[in-house]
Amino acid sequence: MKLLRNTGLGRSAVIALALYTAVAIVTLWNLLLQFNTAVPGGKDSDYYQFLWGYWWIGHALAQGQSPLWTDYVLYPHLSNLSVHTLAPIWYPVYALAAPLLGRLGAGNLIVLLGYVISGMVMFIWLRRQLEPRPAAGGLALLGGLAYAFSPYMMTHASYIQLNLTPLWWFPLVLLLWDELAFPRRLPRPATAVELGLALWGVWLTDLQFWVWLPVAAWGYVLWTLWRQRRGWLPLLGWGLLAVAIMAALAWVYPVNALRQINLDPNEYPPAGLITLHAYSLPLTALVGLAEPVETKTLGHVLAWLIWGGIAVGLLWRFRGSTARVGANRRFAPTDDATPGTILRPGAWFWLALGLIPLVLALGPDVTFGGATLPLPYAWLHDLLRGQHRIPARFTGAAAFLLVTFLVKVWQPVVAWALARRRLLTTAALAGVTVALLADVGAFQPFPVRNVPDYAIHHQIAREPGDFIVMDVPVGTHYGWTGIGRGYFSMYYGAVHHHRMVNGWLSRIPYSTLAYYMDSPLFSWLAGTRVLSPDEQTQAAAEFDTYLRDWPVGYVIAYRDWMTPEQQTEWIGWLNERSGLCPAESTTEADLLWWRAEALGCGATLPTSHVAMGAPADWAHVGSGWYGPEVIGGPAGRWAGETATLRLTLDPDLAYELTFSALGFGRRRVVTLSGAGGFGQRLALSVNNWRDYRVVIPAGALPDRLLTLRHNGANSAQALGLSDDTRLLAAAYTYFTLRPLAP
Repeated sequence: MKLLRNTGLGRSAVIALALYTAVAIVTLWNLLLQFNTAVPGGKDSDYYQFLWGYWWIGHALAQGQSPLWTDYVLYPHLSNLSVHTLAPIWYPVYALAAPLLGRLGAGNLIVLLGYVISGMVMFIWLRRQLEPRPAAGGLALLGGLAYAFSPYMMTHASYIQLNLTPLWWFPLVLLLWDELAFPRRLPRPATAVELGLALWGVWLTDLQFWVWLPVAAWGYVLWTLWRQRRGWLPLLGWGLLAVAIMAALAWVYPVNALRQINLDPNEYPPAGLITLHAYSLPLTALVGLAEPVETKTLGHVLAWLIWGGIAVGLLWRFRGSTARVGANRRFAPTDDATPGTILRPGAWFWLALGLIPLVLALGPDVTFGGATLPLPYAWLHDLLRGQHRIPARFTGAAAFLLVTFLVKVWQPVVAWALARRRLLTTAALAGVTVALLADVGAFQPFPVRNVPDYAIHHQIAREPGDFIVMDVPVGTHYGWTGIGRGYFSMYYGAVHHHRMVNGWLSRIPYSTLAYYMDSPLFSWLAGTRVLSPDEQTQAAAEFDTYLRDWPVGYVIAYRDWMTPEQQTEWIGWLNERSGLCPAESTTEADLLWWRAEALGCGATLPTSHVAMGAPADWAHVGSGWYGPEVIGGPAGRWAGETATLRLTLDPDLAYELTFSALGFGRRRVVTLSGAGGFGQRLALSVNNWRDYRVVIPAGALPDRLLTLRHNGANSAQALGLSDDTRLLAAAYTYFTLRPLAP
């Protein structure tokens, strides 16, 4: 606050804070209405990894270990998180907010603060660049708004990519450097310490900022050294002190761990040209005509204002200051300043600097008129060993420099207009503000994604012992590729507090990913491989090994992340695994889980009734079944030639089994059998639903699996009935078991 006191900024800063907070609330209103049940729901919402990450930081610190190493995701591998988007800069906010607002609420608060802080720091930076010239306050407000609510920020906020939303680093680092060069509010030692802490904060945000920040800052740093050329050694000395403070802190976190990363291209494959082209800024973005996709746009209004500023600035300069404003030179767009003020770089300086990240954002090359022109990004791509994958992210640095140019080039025009038509000019500025916000979608419903809270994860958190949670579908990814969709379950790892197979880390060795890709079990449960009979045997053996040796304590299946075919295949397979307790599920069976028998199954009631086609039947269907559907009136399931049911029976009792069935297409005979030597053949009607009864002897199902084997199956397509290609044997609507007296 010392930077604001007695500067004229105190009051305007309060206004700016209120404005940016209000606009952020309007922008996020759809999210704020679901503050603790939903997260930003952009196309690539990363809520799972960031909310897990902040839990992990707290958990690791509580255990007295470094947060930079973990095997709590992507088990059994120990992963180095120094190259992961952990973004611990936000952890203090999360740690304070989560106990009060909940985990989702804390994450959403961080999204809101990203807008407000970025806007505020940009506002202070612009005021320092413009003051004490006319129209500085209004233009700084508008510039901060344009920057904080840029297409770049809107995109990454909707993705809840908390490593990319701290856009304040560009103006804050240069603001502190400016204070170091031209002390006005703080002594240089204090400023050097603050600058060192800020530079360490960059390390705590994302390594990509160390690619972008030099591109944004180098020009102004050199300019200030030149301006201080008669006394540049003290300035350089204080700057080196700031760097030393940063280096000492960064060595502790994260450089020491980062040094252990070897960017071997076989382990950390570089991004290819196809990827770079797909995530580069198109040429149409330079004239405000690009589609608002990803970060591949500067927006329409902002781009047009920049071009308008270039045109107006050139016209203003070439007409001469006297012709522009006559005797009233205080509105002239020159670098003249009142006595005692510091001469600042002009608008064109910032435009020239802004062209550099803008060109880098265009990617490795551009094609124009049939000719391909190589661009500097190709050199940077090689220098960074292909690890900077998205050229368009340079638009964050470009927006900082171009907005600075924009407010400086328009300042004399706005000041001149305010002196003549204050009301009209104020209305025009308000209209530009509304247009900028409308252009980036600030008035449209912010995309949200509901995140269910399941009681089972809290139950697991209360369980003693060290065991592994295996989620289905499997999902193991690094920031660019991987297998499966189950990485969303990483979010729930922060609820149940146990190690888990699934996860998404920004960068992991390719050999880690290959471990899961080469596994018949994991690649099949990720949906990337169809298993041969031999591989099915291998997958079952893998599962038994992990269940015993890791050990796997729970298997959790998320039906919403599976196709209908995957649901019946994977859940059926899991229901047949020995070593797992009978499945349990939520009311609607969107989530099912199996507890390892080694942890104890508790009191399990014998199965009395299975309503096929109802949500609860998922706990009983084994392999060979199709999904639930309405079949000739009642709900049920079709079975293939062979299907299994998992039933829990008292091994000392015999049971009368009653079921309703309908054969498909031709005369069907079903043989009901169990591993205890039980077998019974029944002929099924193909015309009408009928009830059938059979007695299951005591001890007939030692593995709890009842097998239904039919005398063949046919498709409706083969029988000329429809286009359905499924091989169907018979349909079933229910199974009821009644114990018989011994």
